[in-house]
Amino acid sequence: MGDRMLALVAELADGWEASYLTPATFAEKLKCVAEHCQTTGRDVGRIRRSVEVDVVVALKPTEVEATTRLFLESRGLADGHPLLETALIGDPTRCRDRILQYRNAGVTDFTLSFADFPAGEMLRLFAEQVRPYPSA
Repeated sequence: MGDRMLALVAELADGWEASYLTPATFAEKLKCVAEHCQTTGRDVGRIRRSVEVDVVVALKPTEVEATTRLFLESRGLADGHPLLETALIGDPTRCRDRILQYRNAGVTDFTLSFADFPAGEMLRLFAEQVRPYPSA
């Protein structure tokens, strides 16, 4: 995520994967890549841009809260940990809105880690109610 690595991405890479960044931080890092691309004469639009984030999606607020607590506990993290600022957490509408924020920051692809793995219920809900919408 340092300047030298971002310069290498601009010079050589077909894709760039960033982990656990907020949309605003992703946009800042992408701006650095774009500046390096200008220097090297490459089109930043030809570089795939991925972000890895965690997902806690449920239909009911109580389910979201309970699963978020379990997610934090499983990782040994406290309430309010900065990792939560990067995650897609909430009902399907809120998750779609968060994806749109990432898209607006320049993300082209996502690597998702579902908090209920290996159960698969969140993946199923995501596939049925988050992913099909054009804004996502």
